[in-house]
Amino acid sequence: MIKIIGYNYNIERGEEKMLTKRQEKIIDYLEKDGSWLTGKELAYLMSVSDRTIRSDVGKINDFYGFNLIQSNRREGYRLSKGEMTAKTIETPLSMAIPQTANERALFLLKHLLVSKKEINLISFQQQVFISESTLENDLKKVRQILLDYPSLKLLRSKNILSLKGIEDETRHLYKTLLSKETKGNFLNLTTISTLFSKLDLMTIKSKFDGVCRHYHYRVREIDIPMMMLHIGIGIERMINRNFVSLPYHDAELQNSVEYQIAENFYKQISQSLPIELKKEEIVLLAILLGNRNANFSKLNVAYTDDQSIKSLVTEILTVLASQYDINFYKDEHLRSGLERHLRGLINRQKNQLAVQNPYRQELKRHYPLIFDMAVRLGEIIEEKIHFTICENGIAFLAIHLGASYDTSRNDSKYRTVIIHPDEKGSNSQFVAKLESRFKGDIALIAHLSYFEESLVQDLNPDLILTSLPLSHSLNILTVQLTLFVTHSDESLVIDALTQLDHQKLHDIFEEKVGDLIRPDVFYINQVSKFETVEHILSFMLDALYEKGYTPEEFKADVFKREFFSATSFAYGFAMPHSLKVMANVSCLSVMQLRQPLMWGEFEIRLVLLIAISKADRNYMNMFFEWFNDVVNDPKRYGELLDAKDHAAFVNCIVGNNK
Repeated sequence: MIKIIGYNYNIERGEEKMLTKRQEKIIDYLEKDGSWLTGKELAYLMSVSDRTIRSDVGKINDFYGFNLIQSNRREGYRLSKGEMTAKTIETPLSMAIPQTANERALFLLKHLLVSKKEINLISFQQQVFISESTLENDLKKVRQILLDYPSLKLLRSKNILSLKGIEDETRHLYKTLLSKETKGNFLNLTTISTLFSKLDLMTIKSKFDGVCRHYHYRVREIDIPMMMLHIGIGIERMINRNFVSLPYHDAELQNSVEYQIAENFYKQISQSLPIELKKEEIVLLAILLGNRNANFSKLNVAYTDDQSIKSLVTEILTVLASQYDINFYKDEHLRSGLERHLRGLINRQKNQLAVQNPYRQELKRHYPLIFDMAVRLGEIIEEKIHFTICENGIAFLAIHLGASYDTSRNDSKYRTVIIHPDEKGSNSQFVAKLESRFKGDIALIAHLSYFEESLVQDLNPDLILTSLPLSHSLNILTVQLTLFVTHSDESLVIDALTQLDHQKLHDIFEEKVGDLIRPDVFYINQVSKFETVEHILSFMLDALYEKGYTPEEFKADVFKREFFSATSFAYGFAMPHSLKVMANVSCLSVMQLRQPLMWGEFEIRLVLLIAISKADRNYMNMFFEWFNDVVNDPKRYGELLDAKDHAAFVNCIVGNNK
């Protein structure tokens, strides 16, 4: 991954320059795409003009001192792969000059949490070049963020700004801000360490590792980055004499190895950093260690009603089968995994312990159908156990479902003919390997020693696998393999199955999508009268109800789905939909926005509101499969935004889904 470089920005001194957030996004998109992107495609993604993209590319190259981004008049732009790894270095992303209202709001909050207790607003206003009215809007954004933290209050005395509140919520806010700055890169400890300008987090980690080794204590490697994020926040707050207060000191906890590790660790840190040793801080770290260690259970009150857990898992699998037409019933590994996870989830909820999920954004972006099933699962748990699961918890549920999805989603297999000479020994080995490796994907309908066109045509297979060169005129996908079916051969079969999957999806789309995207709920090039997500959803949902496409309760269910997790799965797109399948008539309402709108964590310009009836419940899977292909392709996104009317939009979807 390319690493963005830059200088620290200091609010008092106004030092510069840094890449803007938009310029960082340009680099990020070019890196992920890996090929040429035109200026027009990048302009759509950034919601700016082609000229602005040209200017940004020039500034990026000037900033690095070499052509990090190559330009071609016909092809567009791409990263210079030969030089970027050698000449780029990593420095803090967190101190970039804030460009938008959201960025300035987050910048102000982080400065209040870390750098000092107060901010001079006149100095801030001058150094980020904003007007007084813009500053007031930024402060509204800050107060809006703080609504999720009831004890935290923004205080203003003339032009001096400060933040007051309970330390537990202050740290929670700080952790949320830093987590956003990692951009989902939770596993990169080096990136996390750059978020702390006053600490050498890697040295602190070395001390922590040493203490754990002394006690022969193992922390799961996947938990270490988020553990260090927690520790870094705690130490920075303690340096400024901000300490947590816990309501109890558990006697058993104080005798645990986790408590001894936490106490020993903070004693070592206090020798090199100006922090005061507080029992509450030791208890908090011990709790965190215990929650992340599978052998620690002293604080957990066991959930003893195993039958209730088993019944809940059965209900979950029933709902998934009914709504998504996917049968998970036979997967005992999934059942036992969900049962264990639910017990742990209930215990963590009882002890008010939160766990970060480093794969949340990855799952949401690249596996939207799996994530959506996990959201539905979370709603069932809320109804039965009466607590709300956050996005991190939903992502953990998605991991369980994802592991079972490929083997459960489709009972139908691709009809396959094997053409392989019936020789002693080689026959059984060749066929057995293929049937064993791909038993969940192919159904062997015939094994022939030679090809005869009329016979194969009558069999009408989806796929032909052959051990010898074979040319024919039939429109049937044919793959030649070696006699011993090597790993390379397996890759060829997997590619063929993927190609068949895409073709099946395209055929369904071509047949259905024109009818589903209805012209009377299609809104092209909408202006900025819709200022919020709520405005857009209310407008689109009310129209569906008035036309009789959805029942009255559909609107509330869509808003409930957004409450669990925003349906903006990636930059550019949002796909709002209901938790339950309940539409009167299946349809897709489309709104194309002239200006981008912040929807959850992403700016979007295209809203695809899905309403699916019970009879068409398998369409939901179809849309998510399509969405998974198109969402990370800037070229397709640009073409959809270019569509001037309903017919052109439908043609873009059908034409691109190949």
